[in-house]
Amino acid sequence: MNHVRDRPRVLLFLLMLTGAACSSGSGSRSAPLRVTARTVEDTVMLKQTPTATYFDVTGIVRNDDSREIKVASCAPEAERDVDGTWTVVFTPACPDNVLNPLLPGDSLVVRAHVAGYTNAVPQLDPRMTAGRYRLVFGVFAIDSQNPTASVAQRQVSSPFTVK
Repeated sequence: MNHVRDRPRVLLFLLMLTGAACSSGSGSRSAPLRVTARTVEDTVMLKQTPTATYFDVTGIVRNDDSREIKVASCAPEAERDVDGTWTVVFTPACPDNVLNPLLPGDSLVVRAHVAGYTNAVPQLDPRMTAGRYRLVFGVFAIDSQNPTASVAQRQVSSPFTVK
């Protein structure tokens, strides 16, 4: 087993599970990543079928850092503003999270199909209704000065409206 190769995937998995930023290494902390995320659309339509509620939105992640980063892009999480608190209403079911490398100054376009199902995974969260949303991307980098140190963080997009 190649622990070094699997380390980014494991860290991003833990990051997405806990929803917290993390840093690892031998006593050193890497600087937070400079990354921006936004959506192309300001407003998208909520669609419903007898077994699913969903919407489609396009996210763009830009690496404003000097380091190469990795973006987990199976599908981002979606948070809804519920009474002034950002609440996760969609977590993708990803059998194998894809880590896309992103060089400094480059952008990645991610088409997100945010869907909850009444009879499959991911389960429909009843709070996934019309409202104000944002996407949450997992981003990761290894410090080139200290290869044992890494940084992983949640990067939220600009808000958008689901009608």
